[in-house]
Amino acid sequence: MDEADTWLLDEKSDLRGIVNAGHSRQGTVYRCVGDDNDVTPFHIFGPKVIAQIGKPAKTILSRSIVISQRRKRADESVTHLRQQDGRRKMAPLRRKWRRWADDNLDDLCKSTPDLPTALINRARDNWEPLLSIAQRVGDVRWSNLAAETALAMSGISVDDDEPVKIRLLADVQRVFNEREEPHLSAQELIDVLNKLPEIE
Repeated sequence: MDEADTWLLDEKSDLRGIVNAGHSRQGTVYRCVGDDNDVTPFHIFGPKVIAQIGKPAKTILSRSIVISQRRKRADESVTHLRQQDGRRKMAPLRRKWRRWADDNLDDLCKSTPDLPTALINRARDNWEPLLSIAQRVGDVRWSNLAAETALAMSGISVDDDEPVKIRLLADVQRVFNEREEPHLSAQELIDVLNKLPEIE
């Protein structure tokens, strides 16, 4: 949704309501459809990328993971990427992403990922789908890196999050979830935990 600063401004607009409601898995809007104006529900949950100059409205900002950009300075040089070249080069990766999403969608819909306790309210809701993907796609290191990224991008220091004992229990749970085994020996568990990246 590009150039949102030119059209996503009216707080009372239907479009603003749809964008806001689409943040929730239960997000639904009702519209009259057909000649008989049948009231029909439309389920609108889904990811959106909104690009604009300046800050979005507070209702959208609170539902967002913000990636800020700045203009290239005169003393900086970059390789120009033509739009059609970018689409062509990214096509194989897009196909792989689509196949992975199709193969894992059912499991992701049921997923309840381990979330850092410092992520609360909307920040927690914002990151839950991405942390579900991270825990599904990789090993415990991926999960930890994703959780650390979520905290950092939410402006939360890792030191402000769980105490060490709580983090250790969370790591143990992630190991069991990753291995999908009901039992592990103490030595196996220690070996896996020792391989996890340390949090500074």
